[in-house]
Amino acid sequence: MSSLQAAHRGYEYQDLLSASRLVDLVLGTLSAAHVDVKQVGDDRFDDLTVITIDGRRERTQFKHTDNDDKPLAAETFTTDGRDLRLDRLVAAAVADRDGPGNSVADLAFRVVLRDTYPVDEALTAVLVPANPDPGPFVAGMQTRRLRFDVDRLWPLEPAEAAAGTRAGRSRFAFLRSGPKAVGRADLAWLCERLVVEVEAPRSSGIMLEPGPAERILLTRVRTEVGAESYPNADRSAEDVAEAFATFARQARQGLSTPTAEAMLQRAQLRRDFGAVSRAHPVDRSVEVARPTTVADVHKAAERAASQAVPLVLTGPPGQGKSWVCDQLVRDLISAGWLVAEHYCYLNDTLDERDERVQVETVFGSLLWRLAEADPSLVDAQRPRYAVDARGAGQRCYPCCTGSARPSGSPDCRWP
Repeated sequence: MSSLQAAHRGYEYQDLLSASRLVDLVLGTLSAAHVDVKQVGDDRFDDLTVITIDGRRERTQFKHTDNDDKPLAAETFTTDGRDLRLDRLVAAAVADRDGPGNSVADLAFRVVLRDTYPVDEALTAVLVPANPDPGPFVAGMQTRRLRFDVDRLWPLEPAEAAAGTRAGRSRFAFLRSGPKAVGRADLAWLCERLVVEVEAPRSSGIMLEPGPAERILLTRVRTEVGAESYPNADRSAEDVAEAFATFARQARQGLSTPTAEAMLQRAQLRRDFGAVSRAHPVDRSVEVARPTTVADVHKAAERAASQAVPLVLTGPPGQGKSWVCDQLVRDLISAGWLVAEHYCYLNDTLDERDERVQVETVFGSLLWRLAEADPSLVDAQRPRYAVDARGAGQRCYPCCTGSARPSGSPDCRWP
């Protein structure tokens, strides 16, 4: 394979893994992301930078190879052929710490490689299994995580230094001397925050014939985002995954800025849970107030809420149930309740008449009303942009025509 082809495959792989991580931007667990943007001079972690919603800054570099059985070599970190010479990694990380990352809650760095577990004693002597293990770059990746041991890289005791020489640790002596030597404190700081992740999954380069790397992205867009589920049942996981990977490539090329809205738009995904337009059955100009009835139902709703059980209002057609419920909604809102309403029937001429009575539409509309009022209510929903009666029911309970709960009350459960 020519160097140009290898570089192209490397970029494709970077885009694929970046897209898998950018799913978290769509899910709302990341607050910002930068693809292939240098943050400091001689940046060695510029492939992907993300900020989590809790203020953690994570910087990742990807290294691809099509060789499935190439062990990670010591030369990867002792020379700069792959831009991973360890003293340069320290310098880049420290520059980030003292510069753009100086105000974040925490900093983490990761190098993700296709190389297999190292066997070179010069490397295994200083690169050890991560403990504690931070887990893979993206859930589902069957990788092995390693960390450099500062005490083995830079022994403090003479006996340890002698042992290090026998094990080949002198190959990292450049860290302590020379024009680009680093401070031991800075080295120790990075060793605590740098994860070297090996045996990253192979990519086929074809979403319709996925390799392990593609399958990770495909799984995420199905089970976490909601591709192939209502209201995005018409969007195949392959199409959505390809759209996300294309978005990551364009972000790498500086043609797009990663945001949840932009990615959802590129993937043509609905984010409103399939909600229909908001409409009301009442003609306010001829409305008859029924304060006593509304007060009685309000009390019944409070009892139902305290017990986390449904409240159903029944009666023959034309008796004013919808009108009472419309007044009840306004009464509950004025009392500080969070209310989501949906009317299945309004009139015979409504364009959405048939759609409004479908189960998915009912729950999707209720869930969207709640999400509009308090987005945190759907933060943990998975798939994030899909809905069905079971999933929606776990987060709201119906009150007459809709769903309601007092503001600040614990989330309830459908019994």
